[in-house]
Amino acid sequence: MANSNCVYRLTYAVVTPLFLGDALRDARRFSLQSFKGALRFWWRALAWPRCWEQAGENERKALQQLHEREARLFGAAGEAGRGHGQSRVRLALDGIHLGARLERGQQLDLGPGARYLGYGLVQPFGRQAGALLRSGFREGGYVRICVAFRGVAEDERGEVLNALKLLGLLGGLGARVRRGWGSLSLRRIEGADWKPPHNAQSYIEAIRHIVDRPKAPRPPFSAFSAETRIDLLVTRKHPLQALDAMGVAMVRHRAWGHKGKILDGKEDSLRLFQDDHDWFKDLVSGKQRHDAPRRSAFGLPHNYYDSNTKRTAGVTTTGAEGAGDRRASPLFLHVHDLGEAGVLGVATRFLARFTSDDQVRVHLGKKYYDAPMREDWPEVLAGLIEGSYTRSGQSRAFFPERRRILPVES
Repeated sequence: MANSNCVYRLTYAVVTPLFLGDALRDARRFSLQSFKGALRFWWRALAWPRCWEQAGENERKALQQLHEREARLFGAAGEAGRGHGQSRVRLALDGIHLGARLERGQQLDLGPGARYLGYGLVQPFGRQAGALLRSGFREGGYVRICVAFRGVAEDERGEVLNALKLLGLLGGLGARVRRGWGSLSLRRIEGADWKPPHNAQSYIEAIRHIVDRPKAPRPPFSAFSAETRIDLLVTRKHPLQALDAMGVAMVRHRAWGHKGKILDGKEDSLRLFQDDHDWFKDLVSGKQRHDAPRRSAFGLPHNYYDSNTKRTAGVTTTGAEGAGDRRASPLFLHVHDLGEAGVLGVATRFLARFTSDDQVRVHLGKKYYDAPMREDWPEVLAGLIEGSYTRSGQSRAFFPERRRILPVES
């Protein structure tokens, strides 16, 4: 696509280390397909409330309409006969400067919270804490994307543009993106009247201008609805400080700890999920259980390990979704760089149906049982974002700076 065909040209800053990779998890280049996949995610999330309303609040019809609209805009394999073979939204890489390459084994100076959120990317504990488990790219680079259209109505172009904006306001790319790694901040749009947020309030307004007040009930997949929650959690000077602050709060909230200690041994564990601990001990001792642990709410698989017996247990989906045993986390963390005004840590809770059959599968060795997903799972996430804990006789919020972005207060 020639640059002269661009309708929009968008520049995104890479705010936290980016872990794109090939089949061997080796970072070599920027993938335009990864960017397009992320764009489609945010487009679906935004399109769902409108499809639900236009389908007369019928979920089945809304899903069908959503699929047809997405296929028409972005293309769909095997549907060329229906006019959906090629994408009508054309993306091209117009400029790129990724940060310094990060090599596997390289040591990063990361706090315990950032390491926790980077589980699978970096070594979280021990002498090698902070050592990279895969290659990537440092923060500080940028990517410039050109967008052109073929046979797309003006209102549809606006919907795509809004999805592109949200990708650079709430999202990112690569591994552990839902835990704030690979966060992107939209810096500039050529071809549209838009200015990047310059402080916390203008950031909040930028999101509300796009999302506003969706009316749809809890959806069948990660999408905006009346139950979506977005919160500004922390403000810091550096992106990795914001990432670490969010991770520290998550460790405090959900970690059992080692010998009663968390955060490199500097704090006593709060042990707020004693019931989850007892649940696993019951399984290991041979007692029958027919339920699932509360922390399954953070996403599946959710695993347990007993250092004494060397036994493990895990919670997955039942496979009814047809997409393996995973359920991606409903909690999205994002790090947004405002420039001179500092860096924000933001959380989005997409309170969608947890699994298609409302069941999870608990594995203990070769045995397993299916259990209903807890109906109170959104309260587990709310306990982190909105909750508090007691330390030295004082009540402290996990996020004392928290400001609500969505839902908009009446």
